Amino acid sequence: MGIRWKQGFYQPGAWVTKMTFSKQGVPYMLLSDEHNGGKTVVMKYTGKGDTGWKQVGNKWFSKGRVEYTSLAVDYEKVYVAYTDGGNLEKTSVMVFDDSAVAPVKPAGLRVKAIGASTIRLIWNKSSDANSYHVYRSSSVDGPYIQLSSKPVAEESFLDANLAASTNYYYKITAVNEDGESVPTEPLIVRTSDRSTHLDPYPNSSTSSSTNSSSNTVAGSGLQDSYKVNNGVLTLDPKVVSTGKLDAIVTDQQLSEMIQSAKEGRLVVQAITSDSKPLETLEIRMPVHPIKEDKNRVSILTFINGSVEVSISASELWSMLPANAEFLSVYIGTVEKGKLSEKAKRQISSGRAYEIQLKVEGKPVAQVLNKKAVKVTLPYDLGVQEKAHQVVAYNANDTKELKTVQGAIYDSNAEVLSFYINEFGTYAAGYANVKFLDLDQAKWAQTAIEALATWGIVKGTSEGVFAPNLQVSRAQFLHLLINALSLNSESAEIRFSDVEADAWYTKSVITAEKLGIVSGRSDGTFGTDDAITREEMAVMLYRAATAAGLVFDDDHPVTFSDQSSVSGFATTAVNAISSAGLIKGTGEGNFEPKANASRAEAVTVIYSLMKLTKLI
Repeated sequence: MGIRWKQGFYQPGAWVTKMTFSKQGVPYMLLSDEHNGGKTVVMKYTGKGDTGWKQVGNKWFSKGRVEYTSLAVDYEKVYVAYTDGGNLEKTSVMVFDDSAVAPVKPAGLRVKAIGASTIRLIWNKSSDANSYHVYRSSSVDGPYIQLSSKPVAEESFLDANLAASTNYYYKITAVNEDGESVPTEPLIVRTSDRSTHLDPYPNSSTSSSTNSSSNTVAGSGLQDSYKVNNGVLTLDPKVVSTGKLDAIVTDQQLSEMIQSAKEGRLVVQAITSDSKPLETLEIRMPVHPIKEDKNRVSILTFINGSVEVSISASELWSMLPANAEFLSVYIGTVEKGKLSEKAKRQISSGRAYEIQLKVEGKPVAQVLNKKAVKVTLPYDLGVQEKAHQVVAYNANDTKELKTVQGAIYDSNAEVLSFYINEFGTYAAGYANVKFLDLDQAKWAQTAIEALATWGIVKGTSEGVFAPNLQVSRAQFLHLLINALSLNSESAEIRFSDVEADAWYTKSVITAEKLGIVSGRSDGTFGTDDAITREEMAVMLYRAATAAGLVFDDDHPVTFSDQSSVSGFATTAVNAISSAGLIKGTGEGNFEPKANASRAEAVTVIYSLMKLTKLI
């Protein structure tokens, strides 16, 4: 219900001593009536017309009196006539109008810039508002104080004279002639450390008085520089004296980045003179400019020295709530003292880094897609170390390290890259895996050592891999499912020879659920049977398809013994041979019925991980 005021309506005998209204816009009238024993009568309007008034209470009141209150109804609008201070020349009319609607609350409240003593807020324009009120509190539950004596005309407000490294809570309302909207949900903003802040809003001006008509509170902000080139925003870390940098990317900067980006890649980087990461880097940015141009943005990369975090834009939207206004990415070094002794030894030549994605200040735990977030860490390869044995570790809650599969080391750039499925603490280290019998299969040595480094495959005993040993159907399937990180909802065991608690049971159930295996005609899986090359080809083909890989089998490799390939395996053999996943055995033969060795099994899985870009 809206409230409107009109002047010049003359109605003799109407005296009102006080009128109050609730925050919801429902009117209450406090009237003093000589016919009511000198008591103040509290009236509430609950509906339309002159029958909509209800007496809700009364109390003694010593001042003023009213003989009667004039109510008039015109097109369902209720007019209440009253005089102020007994001056009949200033009789006014208050209109209760059901058609008058207060504005809806503003949307898109977010931060445009943050300094050690200043915070600039912006929000979306409300179509039914002509001004706004801004409220601030030191706690989420209030109380909230109005920051400007006059309504704010623009969709922007600079709050100044604030304390450094302090949390502030903001709400805004929309205002028009019909009233004030309900407030927005509180927005928490933390001012930066004065010694470490990079303020990307250098031209902010502030007022010297909170009574000024400008949209500011007294104080001053910091000024620093930035530059945007080809979608890359470079922060100047020369302002950092403590090794910490807290930066805000503004709407303007994001727009510049999107306009100049190459292949949809947006990059925010803080590059030091020695390329070493800052102790901590937190980059905050609004979400809506990217969403508005999301078809032009494919990936967001955040760089702290030689540490990079790249997030797929399409996958990012699936991780963000629909009403998300801003996000932040944190990249910081972790003290080794916080890790276990075993973990310290594992990364003795490297460093650990904490990587976090936050939305509205709240950490995002899980990554929905295993290829959504890619991390790159620096690592100095030792003289005797092998590139394929540099490994990525994730520190769990017990401060122990677990291996991240598929990390690839670039010897030229001296960095290790890998995908993560959760945010947290990561480190690069070296896993000195040694098998003494790989001279028997030098062609498979890199694949064997790499998969052993990632914990996908193990030796048959200490220092022994046995590369020429046959591999069973259960062993190969277990390696394949783990390498591709495939999983499905639990299901019943359908094969008579699969035990409920065997080491391979979950892999067999997952594979059967995803259509990778169907078992024998007698209802068994053949867990202990040596796998043939054509069976291996079928499992590879189906698993790769389940992982989202699309094969181009228009140009299959022709083998001399092509006619020996079973009908159920023909498509698979054609597809994976065309993709280079599996090769012949010599003299142009495929030997589909021959048993596969451990070396062959590991090699084709390693190749498949490359093809599916897991490594």
